[in-house]
Amino acid sequence: MDKEKKNLLYTFLYLLALYLGVKMVPFEKWIKISWIVELLKTVSYLLLLLLALWECKKENMKPNRKEPHLNYLFLIPLFLGPCSNLLYGLMFQSETGQGFDAYFAFTAIETLECVILEEILFRLILLTFLQKVVENEKRTDVIVILLDSLFFSLMHAVNFFGNNPLNVFLQMVYTFILGVVLSNLAINFETPFVPVFGHFLFNFLNTDLAIRIYSFDMSKVNYLLFSVAIALFVVLYTVGLYLISKNKQRRYEHVNQTNI
Repeated sequence: MDKEKKNLLYTFLYLLALYLGVKMVPFEKWIKISWIVELLKTVSYLLLLLLALWECKKENMKPNRKEPHLNYLFLIPLFLGPCSNLLYGLMFQSETGQGFDAYFAFTAIETLECVILEEILFRLILLTFLQKVVENEKRTDVIVILLDSLFFSLMHAVNFFGNNPLNVFLQMVYTFILGVVLSNLAINFETPFVPVFGHFLFNFLNTDLAIRIYSFDMSKVNYLLFSVAIALFVVLYTVGLYLISKNKQRRYEHVNQTNI
């Protein structure tokens, strides 16, 4: 493994370790004043985010994005994914959720910080590393997207500590699917803000906002079926985006070769 790949791998591993370490710090057990707990979390993620951005700038990290880029209008149907829990609550009239409190703004800020950190880790550093590792393989994009999504899903295995195993398993399944979508967006759209925005919408709308409006039982059959239906649509649509991108790339390369 050459120096560039080693630097990418080491940077990913140490930033991931710091990120998971911060997430697992039991601030609530040590400090009983809620606003101080939320402030400490927000500042911790911010400092880690600044460190991650500095590392990316120092190493000049940039994944290979396909030419030509897809039109942003292709993103519209994907909004169904981030809205799935809200749609479920609206259609099945779920019980009232947790409600809003004074710290909701902190929650939104923490979600945004975590999303940006995870996108830097998985859709920038790890994605760039994987592209360099498998660059000479057939179907490089497919391999990179699947591996990146697998590692993104496995990161959530830390939630098995102290949480319902079924809920964590379901989380790992849908984060793998989410990873496939986000990695595809990172490769096929011009700006890195597309996967960041999509990831934030998914976490904020499906979790932060939805649980405050509705109460969900993830073990219910109708919830599972509804979620599977949404996930199936998103996966099929993402595969369609990938095929459209490949077709546009072939035509783009053919035109360039013709003009030489």
